[in-house]
Amino acid sequence: MKVVIILVLALALVGGGGFAAWKFFGDQIGSFVGDLLKPGEKPTALFDVDPITIPLIEDHQVKRFLIVHVALEVTKGEGETVVKERLPYLRDAYIRYLLALASLDISPGIKDLDFLRGCLLEVSQRAVGKQYVKGVLFAHIFERPL
Repeated sequence: MKVVIILVLALALVGGGGFAAWKFFGDQIGSFVGDLLKPGEKPTALFDVDPITIPLIEDHQVKRFLIVHVALEVTKGEGETVVKERLPYLRDAYIRYLLALASLDISPGIKDLDFLRGCLLEVSQRAVGKQYVKGVLFAHIFERPL
């Protein structure tokens, strides 16, 4: 009998706490859940792109190499298929862009990772399609001396 009374009291406390949270914080909880479940967004997956090695040239000589390894955030299903089919074009676009950026002595340049991430995202979306590529993540990026 004592166990039943304790269970009823525990359920009343949990129910009362849930009701109070719903009553006082219902709008905030609803907007938070609504933000999590955006109807137009498709689930994404990570697509690994093989590392790209770019020679960094100073005074008409190769001084060091830049190794960039990225993973693309792509839409599941069709996005993965399209990226896999367009991978040679994507790698070509990365190499051309990184070589051009390394040869130009501009600021921010190749050392600013946020700038580089944004540029690689734009290059990826041009090569594959905006509807397929949602983000660029760096797996590794480093310079290696000659």
